[in-house]
Amino acid sequence: MKIYHLRLVACLFVLLSFNAKALVVNGCTIENFTSCVGADLNNANLHDASLDYANLSNADLSDTDLSYSNLYYANLSNADLSNANLYAAYL
Repeated sequence: MKIYHLRLVACLFVLLSFNAKALVVNGCTIENFTSCVGADLNNANLHDASLDYANLSNADLSDTDLSYSNLYYANLSNADLSNANLYAAYL
């Protein structure tokens, strides 16, 4: 009976992982390769976010928590990063 329950839990975990929704902040989907030019992400909690190759040019990222986030090759040109938390962010 215990093996059946473990298999059931494993199957549910796999099924639920396919239904995982990406975080959306003010219309901007927080994921790799996203394009959120001029997005208002002010004061957002993007701790540990994956934004590799994202286009965040002209975005308002002021007071945003980007600690431990991946921003590898992200376009941050003209983005407002004032008071943003970039602790251990991968840029």
